[in-house]
Amino acid sequence: GVFTFTVQAATAKYTVTRQFTLTVASLPTGGNVTTSGNNRIHTFTSNGTFTSLFAAPVEVLVVGAGGGGAGAFAGGGGAGGIVHDPSGLQMAASSYSVTVGQGGQGGLGWQAVNGMRGNNGGDSTAFGFTAKGGGGGGSFDYTYSGANAQQVAQIGGCGGGGAAIQSNMAASARLGGASNQGNFSGATSYGTSGGNGQTAAQLTNYHGGGGGGASQAGVTASTVSGAGGNGQAFSITGSSVTYAGGGGGSN
Repeated sequence: GVFTFTVQAATAKYTVTRQFTLTVASLPTGGNVTTSGNNRIHTFTSNGTFTSLFAAPVEVLVVGAGGGGAGAFAGGGGAGGIVHDPSGLQMAASSYSVTVGQGGQGGLGWQAVNGMRGNNGGDSTAFGFTAKGGGGGGSFDYTYSGANAQQVAQIGGCGGGGAAIQSNMAASARLGGASNQGNFSGATSYGTSGGNGQTAAQLTNYHGGGGGGASQAGVTASTVSGAGGNGQAFSITGSSVTYAGGGGGSN
């Protein structure tokens, strides 16, 4: 609220008074609120609204949702992209919508025509920043031909891992998905590509590549499936937490 008070200073000869007004704003609201030292942390794990009645600098970390792994002979799901503004954003006294992306569904499994590949994760947005959802992992089914046989890894904040290929498939079908994480002024973005699946010459149980992680691309499959790429650590909550690791490929 608004509080008015008067301060008086006096000597034997003079008296001076002055009136002051002090405005005490309510603390910001929204998300799950914790504290670390003098910092107040608002964590959103679902859609919501952040509201502040005063202007202040804020640190912002936005993480996209992970992509789904494929259902068979499978590339791993890519992690969501990350956007981090360490404290350069000057927040106005206003309300800000926060959108939290949902994870992508995994592939539906062998002989699920057009449904073997994992779905992309959803985008997360806050304070004008967008962290792209991760790419779904690629897959194939040798009982089909043409478009139904090979479902390539999807592009995302971090790309999904590619599936193995057979000799009758285009070489590009095994490639991991690329990153489409955008850059924003004053912030640092993180996103990598998925690892490639096995070549036709390498085939041993059809190993898929790993999904990309925030700080490291997914590992390309060889005679084993590719591991997912590493995530990125931040201490915005007061302790180090690693976000957005990629999913491993499978056979």
